[in-house]
Amino acid sequence: MSTSIYNISSKPEISNNTVNGGYGDQSSTCILNNSSPATIMNNVLNAGGAEDGGSSPYSKPLIRNNVIFTEGGGTQWGICEKDDVSEPESVRNNTIFNCPDALYRDEDSVSITAVDQNMTTGEGTQTLEYWGNISEGNTGMFIDFSGGDWHLAGTTPLNIRGGGRTISGITSDKDGIGRTTSTPTGMTNAGAAGWSMGAHEKD
Repeated sequence: MSTSIYNISSKPEISNNTVNGGYGDQSSTCILNNSSPATIMNNVLNAGGAEDGGSSPYSKPLIRNNVIFTEGGGTQWGICEKDDVSEPESVRNNTIFNCPDALYRDEDSVSITAVDQNMTTGEGTQTLEYWGNISEGNTGMFIDFSGGDWHLAGTTPLNIRGGGRTISGITSDKDGIGRTTSTPTGMTNAGAAGWSMGAHEKD
């Protein structure tokens, strides 16, 4: 099993990071929260590839403005709830791609494979799309993914480059560059404020 971040019985705030889950012989998970109401915002989270994949928050986390994907191998999930008491408080304006088995695993029993399917969080039952989540993207949208440069390229879809929401307490990206606060023309993500999803601001 390969795990980048494992929190238990804590309340961390995880923002502006690039996290590579790597590869494991049985499972690979970018973020594994066990009884931990984490705040997970503006990160690039690669679950890697193995039997299991994805970002697996277990206990009312806030999940916003993240780029979440897997690279293949075994079961590929984007976000997974452990059970009905572990559903995220909020899942907004993330792009979740390359997760064919489930963009979102609701209560570890229902696989949401499209953004127009209903899922339940602490905010109620709505589609992923309703809360501004999309399933666009690929590793080619980064400047040099294999070389470790996960800045967004100019060809990155607008809904990723400008589809994030403003977040209180965060004003700059991983490099210290100010987050853009004007919504680009043509934006469709709910609540989009011009911020780039992920750790690096593009526009």
